[in-house]
Amino acid sequence: MRFLIAAVTILVAVSAEATPTTYPVPKGASEIGHATLQAGVAEQDHFFLIEKYPGSSAMEHYRAVFAKWRPCYWKEREWSSFADAAGSAPQFVHRLVRHWVSPRNDVAVTVAIQYTSPGVAPRTVPANDSQFVVVAIRKSTDAEKNLAEIGAKCEKAT
Repeated sequence: MRFLIAAVTILVAVSAEATPTTYPVPKGASEIGHATLQAGVAEQDHFFLIEKYPGSSAMEHYRAVFAKWRPCYWKEREWSSFADAAGSAPQFVHRLVRHWVSPRNDVAVTVAIQYTSPGVAPRTVPANDSQFVVVAIRKSTDAEKNLAEIGAKCEKAT
């Protein structure tokens, strides 16, 4: 009986620490989470990283994870920033976004790294080193077309 209780305690402790994600997260990720947005169609992994702006180790991590996938880009390939007064607390956002399409063109992945600072006053550097990283996964019959609908263009298959 003691062995069974110890085994269950260890299993619960391990499962509480290991949040399942669709794709591996980089070293240093905290507050790791996963959400199913639409079963069989859309999911999201998310986490925080502490990294000075304009750090993008998360993007480098996912570039390696998706090395065999085709990269896709919006007009902006570098960091962008903007005021966001739509929520309850106005904020200034620094964001970097990349997209990838699976080799079979049936999955699109969008990775977004975002810093937020209080207030909407423009700033060149975020007020903190806390990055919120979102990995959005969407399955479809034509992932490249789905990304094109939001303005992203994919590199040609080789």
